[in-house]
Amino acid sequence: MFKVFDEAVVNGRKFAILVDDESRTACEAVWDEQNGRWETDFAYPAVGVDSMDVAAELDFDGAEKAGYSFKPNAE
Repeated sequence: MFKVFDEAVVNGRKFAILVDDESRTACEAVWDEQNGRWETDFAYPAVGVDSMDVAAELDFDGAEKAGYSFKPNAE
């Protein structure tokens, strides 16, 4: 089960790093306002945000230092 490791708002959209303690994996997610849940299958251009802006706000290094490895997303 994924939990939020870190989150940030970029250009009005909420993004997060989700982690799974059992598998020690992490992934990027965007908050889906319509469904009230995190969506991991997305592409940054489709949500109108530059991935580098999100990378500057979320603690990817901290997640990796905590032992999580990232799964690729749809981008």
